[in-house]
Amino acid sequence: MSLSVGLCLTLCAVYFAISPSHALANAPANAPASAHRQAVRSLLTQGLTAQNAGNYTVAEAAYRQAIQLNPESAISYFNLGNVLAEQSRIDEAIAAYRNTLSKDPNNADAFYNLGYWLTVQDDNAAAEAAYWQASRLNPFDANTYYNLGLVLRAQNKLAAANVAFTRALLLSHDTSAL
Repeated sequence: MSLSVGLCLTLCAVYFAISPSHALANAPANAPASAHRQAVRSLLTQGLTAQNAGNYTVAEAAYRQAIQLNPESAISYFNLGNVLAEQSRIDEAIAAYRNTLSKDPNNADAFYNLGYWLTVQDDNAAAEAAYWQASRLNPFDANTYYNLGLVLRAQNKLAAANVAFTRALLLSHDTSAL
């Protein structure tokens, strides 16, 4: 029976109560890149588990550790943004979503979340741009169009807001308001 290096690192981490990054740091120099990816996946799993349990400090630490191991991991930045937002650390969350988008410019969810938190900060022009991008990448999301409509209305772009609200209604399959 042969175990992958990634699985070995994870099992060692669990058995010896060490972190995946510690196991990775002490792995042989010839360990494959898959061990590195496995360590990042393990940290993301730890982060999500902690986040779902409401332990945002532990989740944040896991996501930051995953970013240290792989600074190009868009999902690590995205999850970090979500956990920072849950802690009302909005400026940091916005920065994390922007980092996500620098790694994955086609992430509709990151544009959506960025738009939401920019709206909370009353940066409606930037929120509008983020929602337009989110709608371009995911043209069937009613919530994106609804929030875009709100931002457009706040900027007194009423005709465009009406189009966005109509699109949101059509996509939500709730035509009772039409």
